Amino acid sequence: PTEVEEVEVEVLEEDEKDREDGPTLADATAIATELVSKGKSNVVKAALNDLGVKRVSQLDPADIAEFIQIVKG
Repeated sequence: PTEVEEVEVEVLEEDEKDREDGPTLADATAIATELVSKGKSNVVKAALNDLGVKRVSQLDPADIAEFIQIVKG
């Protein structure tokens, strides 16, 4: 049981580091969903196309911040 607890702590620390590095895929998905619901799917599609993917879930982690910047104009 002690080993399992240590693994869980390490995972939490990694998650915190990811948040410090910038926006996550969840952030990008939420923004894209909001834009689509406002009838701006063309903006989302254009940004994805610029980054060479068809879906937000296919974004490279390094491209997430750029995607968000593009769609927010």
